[in-house]
Amino acid sequence: MTQSNISFDGFADDYEKHHDNYLPLGVRSEEFLRQKSVFVKNLSNEALASESSINLLDFGCGTGRLAESLINWKKLGTYYGLDDSQSTIDEARERLSSQNNFKFVQNFNEIPNDFRPNLILALNVFHHVSPVLREQKAQELTNLLVPNGVLVLWEHNPWNPITRTLVKICPFDKGVKLLTKTTGLNLFRRQLLECIDQRFLNITPPSLQRLAFFKYLEKNLNRYPLGAQYRLIFRKKSHD
Repeated sequence: MTQSNISFDGFADDYEKHHDNYLPLGVRSEEFLRQKSVFVKNLSNEALASESSINLLDFGCGTGRLAESLINWKKLGTYYGLDDSQSTIDEARERLSSQNNFKFVQNFNEIPNDFRPNLILALNVFHHVSPVLREQKAQELTNLLVPNGVLVLWEHNPWNPITRTLVKICPFDKGVKLLTKTTGLNLFRRQLLECIDQRFLNITPPSLQRLAFFKYLEKNLNRYPLGAQYRLIFRKKSHD
């Protein structure tokens, strides 16, 4: 899945601590994790409101930190985390060892045929996928998604100079090629997915967005490439 899993194998034992070391002063990795966890649950009540259960594929699941935040989510059916780094998968399996509905695999062919997700997450992972493999991975994800299912692409915004600097100095982002929002849109539109929401986000750190002023900024400036990241939500059209 990634260009090289060596970079992540070296950080799997304490990813959050290493991530914190390369974030701006006062910003913490757990803020972004909490933001994504809340988003996933809210999304299920909006774009997937008619679904009684969410079968989730987390592409690039890492050490299972997001998975752990979803343990008590009652709407979750089965979760599959996919990551090609052996050490991160080992860490994820250990972290969620007591949870029978959480599975972790390294390859698409390890996912059983009877598992069809109605929600696929690709959160800050596609920039680690070699550009020559992105089309293939997008197609594999689309093929797994059930009709009317939702796929989320969440990526770093290369138009943001702070983002570019942080990616450049971060050791587990070494050699990556960031995707613009347009590139991300086209990648999954070529798979005939419909984009139902697109926005730039994190003009400010997530922890500040609980304050009214910063929440206003995020809401009203999300059309402009100011945020550190962007988020695209796609839906797979029904066969009907």
